Order: sequence, then C-alpha cells, then structure tokens
Amino acid sequence: MRAGVPGGRHVAGPGRYETLVRVGQREGVAMLTFTCPERAADVVPNQPEQRYLRMLSEGLSQAHGWSPARCRRYFASCGVDDAVA
Repeated sequence: MRAGVPGGRHVAGPGRYETLVRVGQREGVAMLTFTCPERAADVVPNQPEQRYLRMLSEGLSQAHGWSPARCRRYFASCGVDDAVA
C-alpha cells in the first residue's frame, strides 16, 4: 500500500462506497479513504446522522482527549447543524 492509488483515485465497483481516494501521506505511507464515485463538487452535501457524529466524537475523545463540547464546536465549525454528539 506504500504506492497508494495511482492517480489518487480508483473506482473499485458500482456501489456507493467503492471509490478509493488517496488523501495524503504520513511517514511514507499513503492515507486512503473510501467514498462515493461522484466528485464533491457534483453532489449536494447532507448533514451527517447523529449516530455517525457520536462515533466520530468517540474517536476524537479516545485519540485526542476531546470533550463532547469540543467535538460539538469542531462539528459546528465544519458546518454541521445541531450536533449533539
């Protein structure tokens, strides 16, 4: 996986989350994520579900010691409305 994704993007199939995108590199290792096949500029963004925000909050808390209030402020700075994570 050191080489990552040639061209930075690879569509693995027709599904909703079958597009692999290289988002950067850390310590010589490619950082990858799965997403939808459409480009961000081509879709209307939706607000994330509360259970998804709770999962992100748990990760931020465990990895960085963030409080729920800090997570809510962060989500609000990203344009998330009414985050109760």
